This record gives sequence, C-alpha cells and structure tokens, in this order.
Amino acid sequence: MTYYTEKTKFSDVIRPDAGFHADQEQAGCGAYVSASVQYPLIGGSSTWSKLLIGALLNFIPFFGSMVVAGYALRATRRVVHGDYTLPEWDDWVNDFIRGLIVTVGGFIYGLLLMFSMVLIVTIPVLVIFAFPLIMYPIAKFAVTDDATAFVDVVGAYNAVFKRPVEALIASGSFYIVGLIFAVLIPIGFVFLIIPGLMLAFGLTLAVAFQTGLYGRAVVGR
Repeated sequence: MTYYTEKTKFSDVIRPDAGFHADQEQAGCGAYVSASVQYPLIGGSSTWSKLLIGALLNFIPFFGSMVVAGYALRATRRVVHGDYTLPEWDDWVNDFIRGLIVTVGGFIYGLLLMFSMVLIVTIPVLVIFAFPLIMYPIAKFAVTDDATAFVDVVGAYNAVFKRPVEALIASGSFYIVGLIFAVLIPIGFVFLIIPGLMLAFGLTLAVAFQTGLYGRAVVGR
C-alpha cells in the first residue's frame, strides 16, 4: 500500500478507513482537526507500543525529551512526503541529534521572531498567524535537514502571506486540537500517570502531523 499522494493542498481530507490517504478535498479545518486527533492512533496495536515508548522516554531528563523531539520531527517529515504512518523507534541517536538541533534552533528562531513582533504589534491581525510562523522552520528543517531554516524569518512571513488560507487553517486547527487534548490529558492522569503521558505524547504527534501538512503546502516535498 502506498501512502504517497500527488495532492499538495492543505485542506486534503484524511480518511483512516482508506489507509490514512489524502485523496479528497474539503474546505475548512474540521476534517483536518479530526485527522490530527486520530493520527497518533493510526496503525493498530503497534501504535500503542510506540506511544508507550514515547511516554516512558519523558521520564528520562534531557535525553528523553530530545529523542522525542527528533522522533516527532521524523513524523513531520513523513507527513510532508505523504506517509501518514508513525515512524519506528529505530534511530535514537539521530533522533537525539535532530531533537537537540530543533530545540536550540527553535530557541534562536524564537529570539529572531520576537524582534519581528513589532509587525504584530502594529498589525494585530498577524497574531492569528503566530503558529504557522513557528511551524515553518520546523517543517523546513524536517524536509531539508538544513539548520539555517531557523534563521529564515523572512521565509516564514512570506509563506504566511502567500498561503494565508493554509495559515488560517493551521492556526484554527492547532488551537482546537490543543483544547481537545487539554481536556483528555488530565483525564488520563486521573487513571494513571502512563495514560496521561501517552496522551501528552499523542499531542506532540498531533502537532507534528499538523506541521507536516502545513509544510507540504508552504515548503513542498
């Protein structure tokens, strides 16, 4: 079964019953939100073991979080290329390295973005594009392995202005998905700490999925 699709539009409908293909189009972010929430659970019994590993890694200070970040980056890369299956936990060293790069790069990018916030202060409507601006360098690095993506603030703004509809869908769906997991994660912790951590890792994967779809629209494969 192939997971590749020729479509690059951000509003592709993801149908889990069809092997998680993106083979139809639909306006709005409803299907996108649904797909983002379902994404961490696609793959049957093997998915649960992957979620459990991600949850347990959160118990390991620094190393665990870097590996998880690198794993999420691999998930983003797969989504950009049209593969909606979760990666295997088989590249821990490179996951750690890429996780460290994306963490340090994200910090530098955040500082650069703060300096550009003068635009957002003078043009309040740009606040709604904050999440796509953050998504851009992560998606670009996931595709190219080029760490200079984290200093490409101009490219991030250009991507938002050239594809405003995709940026709006990204922002809206991010906040909706975040709200859904904000409700689910505490429920998981009520039962046991592991289910709570698995849901928290699920949120990480949902955001990686969203970043990948946005990356397909503005970065390309």
